[in-house]
Amino acid sequence: MPSIALASLKELADFAGLLGLFAFDDGSAAGAAFLSNSEKKALRAALKDEDFRGKAGEVASLRITAGGRERRLLVAGLGSRKNFTSDSLRKSAAALYRAAKKRAKELWVAPHADTQVVVEGLRLASYQNIQYRAGCKETILESIKVLYVTPADKRKAEGEIERAQIYTDSVCWVRDLVNLAPSDKSPERMTELAKSYPATNGLVKRALNQALRELLLAQSSDWAFIMATGTHVS
Repeated sequence: MPSIALASLKELADFAGLLGLFAFDDGSAAGAAFLSNSEKKALRAALKDEDFRGKAGEVASLRITAGGRERRLLVAGLGSRKNFTSDSLRKSAAALYRAAKKRAKELWVAPHADTQVVVEGLRLASYQNIQYRAGCKETILESIKVLYVTPADKRKAEGEIERAQIYTDSVCWVRDLVNLAPSDKSPERMTELAKSYPATNGLVKRALNQALRELLLAQSSDWAFIMATGTHVS
């Protein structure tokens, strides 16, 4: 997975690499108040030229020039404001990662509304099951930096990134378990894995417990049937 860190708007002034943004279906950029008016105008024009519809998961690769400065942008769609949810933001962040992973070694992201959800989407999209096969050799993205505005924003974002890392580490751990060959899922192996978290507590313990519940559900034929048919006992 790429490393996740924070960066200030002051640092952004000296950054000439790939910048990730989010936009709704009306073409308005979300969480990009730091852009100058001329940059916002150039961005809207570039999105229009690309026939960008802002659908959830849609990503446009752009270069804009304003005020004598060029920016390389990836803009991920969020869908409509009316139907916007945390899940749509997470999916858009995942689409942003997939679009960036072969384009640059570093990506800076201006999150919209919820840094935790954005980081979850970015990290989950970067998951690769490398237990039995090599990872994607074409992936070059190594580092992601999330922008913040004020010191208070930084403190809040640090906590959100920490929680996102705990949740996504747990999810990826379960994905690894699901992808294990049956011969590698012996009771002894599962006991060994459980003992690798001897002093776990708090949020980490809750996340791992929930992850294991989802593992059991994923391995249950009844649950697979329920998910396939969309039915459940009321």
